[in-house]
Amino acid sequence: MLDNNVAQGLVSHPPGGGYTFSKSAGTLGTPLYGAAILGTVYLIGRAYKSDHAQATGILGVRAVADTMIIVEALKLVTQRPRPTLGGGDFANHHADGEFFAGGDSFPSGHAAGSFALATVLAERHRDRAWIPVAAYGLAGLVSISRVTERRHFPSDVFVAAVLGHLIGRYVAHRPGGPSQSRWNRLRVHPGTSPGGGSAVTLAWDF
Repeated sequence: MLDNNVAQGLVSHPPGGGYTFSKSAGTLGTPLYGAAILGTVYLIGRAYKSDHAQATGILGVRAVADTMIIVEALKLVTQRPRPTLGGGDFANHHADGEFFAGGDSFPSGHAAGSFALATVLAERHRDRAWIPVAAYGLAGLVSISRVTERRHFPSDVFVAAVLGHLIGRYVAHRPGGPSQSRWNRLRVHPGTSPGGGSAVTLAWDF
């Protein structure tokens, strides 16, 4: 009932300028931004010879990757249409939230990935209160924006956030993980791409 009421209400009464803001906020949950955050954490760790920061960057990548595999599998199984069609302008199936009707709305990949990343950062930096607040705050903003942008139902976002959080916690606290020294086997090399512009090469020594 909540899914239908919220989705149909947003379709009937668009949030105006809030739609543009939501669309911009939603881009923060894309893989590009996640990679930028984790890459920055890892490179800072390399620069300051911090095994903890390097491991955090790698664990974050692992958590997001694991989350996306599960999210894509659930999308394939549930086949839930989104509340609106591309661009958020036209009602899709009257935004009634049915499953198995051909779609990829459930669960939200943006919300799941954002909470997986946020949880790894928060769990590994409990001693710095501002990091969990900032990480979860950003993940929450991305998640809410997916609803107000009319790209997901509330339950899509809620389930995705829980899923991302649980996977993030598991990865951050996984027992018997690789020793800190093994993170030094990952090498990052800046360079240029053949077509022009910059590029980064990742290499892992097995």
